[in-house]
Amino acid sequence: TIISSSLDGTIKYRDIESGKLLKTLKGHSLGITTFVIDENHIVSASKDKTLKVWDIKTGKLITTLKNGHSASVTAVLITDDYIGVSFCIDFFLYIIIDAVIHYNYIGV
Repeated sequence: TIISSSLDGTIKYRDIESGKLLKTLKGHSLGITTFVIDENHIVSASKDKTLKVWDIKTGKLITTLKNGHSASVTAVLITDDYIGVSFCIDFFLYIIIDAVIHYNYIGV
């Protein structure tokens, strides 16, 4: 399976051999700027100033992180310690641990 994101705000699963569309995840109101995956999650970042955490197997939306960033979210990563860490030009940092949101302002 290939997983891709788009400026239309969707994430798509496609069969790697045929290219056939298998599933579409909808939730962002503006384009997705980046996403990351691990064995259980997709974390997508968007121009709509939100992060969304998805179950990679079912495609179900687990949570939406909003009201933190004041601009497009431009980077997100998954580490061994955290499900998601996001960055934005406003220097606001989200950290998600076991689906609990922790955040700190780390501005200049």
